[in-house]
Amino acid sequence: MLKYLTAADYKHNTWTGGETTELFIYPPQAELGQRNFQCRISSATVNVERSEFSDFSGYQRFLQILQGEIRLQVGQDEPLDLPQLAYHYFPGEAKTVSEGQCRDFNVIYQSPISIDNEILLAGDQVQLQSDQAYFIFNPNQDAVDLEVETEKLRLASMAAVWAVEEKLSVTMKAGQTAILIAIKGLGVNK
Repeated sequence: MLKYLTAADYKHNTWTGGETTELFIYPPQAELGQRNFQCRISSATVNVERSEFSDFSGYQRFLQILQGEIRLQVGQDEPLDLPQLAYHYFPGEAKTVSEGQCRDFNVIYQSPISIDNEILLAGDQVQLQSDQAYFIFNPNQDAVDLEVETEKLRLASMAAVWAVEEKLSVTMKAGQTAILIAIKGLGVNK
């Protein structure tokens, strides 16, 4: 199953430091505030110089910088400088603070789910496996062109493709970059 997602499909939430766009949540009826989700994918703009992350005990987090640069302090670990397209995985319960303004991409997920990420560039080809779900996201202002098997897709800015339980070949035909998240253990049915 392939599903094309656009800005009209997303939830937007303003907070004191910026705005968050929820791109995907599973199960679909889950709510962030109730912490009853297994996996959530979002993108946020951070417009303040210092931001404290919410506690997501029992979850793992993935954070990738789309625009800008931040310094990330996770628990007692050494601070990390994350420039554009850099990413970091960390536990949701760790006291986490960032310094710097950015636009980011986030995945918050619970065990037994695991995720892998890949940045797709023009000419890249990936094979999607039928035992995983995939989220392919265009973070750019300009459209990117994908070919899924023989179907040509143009992803507008902030658009995404959700692929579930399909063994497919995906080729990035044109555009700057796209982000691919492979999600294993989600248990989504077609």
